[in-house]
Amino acid sequence: MRKFSHLYVIMFLIISISSSLYSYGIKEELEDLIDGSELIITGKVSQIVSKFEKYQEHTLVYTYVTVDCTSIINGNLETISVAIKMLGGTINGIGNWSDSYIPFTKDEEVLLFLNYIDRSQNLFKINSISGKIPINYENDKKVVDCSMLRKNPNKEIESYMKLEKLLKIINKYLNNKEM
Repeated sequence: MRKFSHLYVIMFLIISISSSLYSYGIKEELEDLIDGSELIITGKVSQIVSKFEKYQEHTLVYTYVTVDCTSIINGNLETISVAIKMLGGTINGIGNWSDSYIPFTKDEEVLLFLNYIDRSQNLFKINSISGKIPINYENDKKVVDCSMLRKNPNKEIESYMKLEKLLKIINKYLNNKEM
């Protein structure tokens, strides 16, 4: 019976938020991602914690990721870190999965496109599968994996490129919007 209750929870979530789940899995172009984000930062993952929480009559797993901000690209942030809340994760082998769950690893460096869930708690969400761009190192240079961005043939975005170049593209777009 317990197996069936988990199935009902999953079916309920898929049906009740199907439109957002559908749009979540679609890659976005960089400009759309920028326009749809309240905060754009780079940072380093300092903590990942999964917790059981009640959602209506069901108990689900939510994962909280703390990211220490290293730079603010766009938006305002009053603290040095952000907390990201996502449906999904595991606790002692028990958990649930969600299309909106994005895996993070401790000490991972990332470029994030975020939106507030709760300003008073400094709690954010990532609205798109494109909203987390991992930062890696290649010959002591920071590079980003842009493979989750939707490609626009008229743009300079490459699947794998220097972080510095991507930040210049983002800043150029933001500056042009202000004019």
